[in-house]
Amino acid sequence: MVKKHPVSTDGNGNALHNRLLLGLPAKERDLLFSKLVFLNFRLHDVLQEAGNPIQYCYFPNTAMASVSM
Repeated sequence: MVKKHPVSTDGNGNALHNRLLLGLPAKERDLLFSKLVFLNFRLHDVLQEAGNPIQYCYFPNTAMASVSM
C-alpha cells in the first residue's frame, strides 16, 4: 500500500509530488524546498552525459526518468 503524503509546495508555491522529497524530515524538507527550481523537459532530453562531472540533482515531480548507459 502506498502511503499518502500531504502535498507541499516549494518557495514559489509549486506543488510537490515527489515521494522521496516528501518523505524527508520537516526540517530538512523545508530547507531543501526553498532551494528547488522547477524545470520543464521534453521527451528525450539528455540530463547528464556519461563521463561528465555531475552538476545537478534532479527530482522528477510529475514524470519519470530513465537511465541508460
